[in-house]
Amino acid sequence: MFVLVSSVYEGSQQVFDELQNDPIWQSLKAVQNNQVIVIEENPWLDYSAYGNKLALEKLEEILLAK
Repeated sequence: MFVLVSSVYEGSQQVFDELQNDPIWQSLKAVQNNQVIVIEENPWLDYSAYGNKLALEKLEEILLAK
């Protein structure tokens, strides 16, 4: 599971920290199996062709590291 936690918007990390304490969150299989990957906005929310290329390269890097 990929979770985008903004580094731009104040409070995003705090909201994510609170989410991690929620019983529903903790019951998710991806969470239980340590399969949550936290990402930031760039390049994931850059919808240009170049941004898509960077996102695919980053995805490859993440998946090969697992």
